Amino acid sequence: MQSVTFTPTLQDLIQVYRLNLITSWKSWRVIRAYLIGAAVVGGAAALAAWQLKFAPVPLAALAGIAYWLAALTGIFISAYLQMPRRVRRIFDQQKALHDETVIAWSDNEIVVTSARGHARFEWRDFTSIVAGRHAILFRQSDAIFNFLPTLVLTRDQIDEILTFGGAAGQRIIDG
Repeated sequence: MQSVTFTPTLQDLIQVYRLNLITSWKSWRVIRAYLIGAAVVGGAAALAAWQLKFAPVPLAALAGIAYWLAALTGIFISAYLQMPRRVRRIFDQQKALHDETVIAWSDNEIVVTSARGHARFEWRDFTSIVAGRHAILFRQSDAIFNFLPTLVLTRDQIDEILTFGGAAGQRIIDG
């Protein structure tokens, strides 16, 4: 079983939360919502224009689609820009994030140990594994994940972790 030891920093956490957010935005679920929402709002605008005769129907549909895309993009940009402040607060509140952490792995499990606890996961316990430039996320759900900064890993260790996760049937996502 290989292992690495690290103490998370605020910068690590900001990078990890950004990676999780951006990866979530790239998911098919979010893209589908983006497209379905555009179709619904565009269709509603077209229907309103047809019923109320206030604008040409195609123009109203395009305006509705543009409005939807602009509004949702604005929300995404706002969430991204607010991320450092939110993460700083989380880092200050969650004292466990200040502890030295040991992550060990083998071909069938990953073990996370710190002064505040010990958790053992089989690779198949994760919903996905996200491999980013600054960290690897081990997602337990859409909202909960463990992470490992890539700065403390060699290229061989990164490859081994992703190989073990992939062999267990995990979806490996490039971040």
